[in-house]
Amino acid sequence: DVSMALYAAAVLGLQVPEQQLEALLAAAAAAMPRAAPQALANTLWAVATLQYRPSEAWLALLEERCCGLLQQQQQASQQRGNSGASSGAFSCKGLHQLLWSMAKLQWMPEQRFLALFWAASAAQLPHMTPHGTSGILWAAASLELTPPAPWLQPWLATMQQQLLQLVCNDQDVSNALWA
Repeated sequence: DVSMALYAAAVLGLQVPEQQLEALLAAAAAAMPRAAPQALANTLWAVATLQYRPSEAWLALLEERCCGLLQQQQQASQQRGNSGASSGAFSCKGLHQLLWSMAKLQWMPEQRFLALFWAASAAQLPHMTPHGTSGILWAAASLELTPPAPWLQPWLATMQQQLLQLVCNDQDVSNALWA
């Protein structure tokens, strides 16, 4: 409920007073140990869209929960032997939202998060929209991160296929080229 309230405020472009944002973030922190992947991604996206920088402690709590979920997602994917997202996993959109939000907040995640993120997003690349593929690369470049080669190769193949299929819009191509 908290993530949806924040998400709605961001989508509507509301000016949420800092005291209310702090109360919502406190409620989000209390619910974080059981928060679903998309709720975490929506919450971070909303905070970044509202241009509010949470405390370092709050960000560390969110990052730790994301790491736990990404690790579970990686283990489940290895057990299933496929790369599709399962229920309880970060979606393509959720992965894009996480890194985009970190870039907007100018928040550099820990190496553990990045390793898990690159693995999860590489598995999802064939299923991503052009907005997601270009957005993740834009976010990485904004954070001055170089994605690992095992991520870049499938990204290039996916982006090439999307370009050949003429499914990329001007903004997607521009973001990818800038990055």
